[in-house]
Amino acid sequence: MRRLLFLVFAVMLSAAVVLMFGCSDSTSSKKETGDPNDPEFGIVSEIAGEGNFMFNMLLLDFSTELLDSIPDAIGKPGAGKFAVATDDIDSILIASYVYSNYWHIFSFSVYVAEDETEFAFTGIDSLRLSDAEGYVQYDIETVTKMEIRAHFDIDFYDDEIEGEMAQHAAFTLTAVGEDYTIDGSSYDSLLISGLVGEGSCAIGMNFEQDVDNVLIDYMVEEYGYCPLQGEIDLNLGVDFECEAPADTLNFSGDWWINFVFDNGNINAIYENETTRWVYSGQCRGDVTAKPGWSSVFD
Repeated sequence: MRRLLFLVFAVMLSAAVVLMFGCSDSTSSKKETGDPNDPEFGIVSEIAGEGNFMFNMLLLDFSTELLDSIPDAIGKPGAGKFAVATDDIDSILIASYVYSNYWHIFSFSVYVAEDETEFAFTGIDSLRLSDAEGYVQYDIETVTKMEIRAHFDIDFYDDEIEGEMAQHAAFTLTAVGEDYTIDGSSYDSLLISGLVGEGSCAIGMNFEQDVDNVLIDYMVEEYGYCPLQGEIDLNLGVDFECEAPADTLNFSGDWWINFVFDNGNINAIYENETTRWVYSGQCRGDVTAKPGWSSVFD
């Protein structure tokens, strides 16, 4: 849940900061070399990478929480099947459970309140488990792979902002020692509107991404560092409007972003219709490396 909170407020905060710098325009028909101080790139680099991956990690949080609610046997639900609470989640109400062809299918609602922001989730999450011998129904301790088919709708609001998000994902998690890899694809959308300082912002985004062999360890889960291996391709559509007494920033368009992770290093490409930004460097590993992906452009 803290990942979602960070994403929402990081995007709004970055919008407020960009308002101080104004906006720039590019009219070239060729792919130009991008200026890292370009305000549109500043917004997109906050959203894409660390930002959109938080959507995935949030979805995985809920899916793994549901593992404890798989019944021990059909007709004999396990403890907590209809009410689950954790340190990050105030309550989960599981409205229905169906088992079919090794798929555990949950429909549920979730409520979370944190830092004066309220979140209401509804969705369907389907989980299928397997071990070295094939699909399994109950023996969760032996599982080495989990397939996820998830569809979430999320509303959130506080005194200054409100928004809605939709997540649709097909992921496969595969155990690698104490860690795991993620493969699959997702489609997410996010709408935010509200007040930022003396201004107001409205942001609409659509994410389409492919995730290939991305390795998740405790440094990713606990501290937000980039993964050690894997690749993410992301298509991002943005519609961004911010207005304040001193300045405005309005832009819209499509972006393509690619991330390749290699043992603590990142190779990143951001492109829109006219411009390309390229970066290679360290994103984790020693005391000077900053957590997060976009921060490596600082």
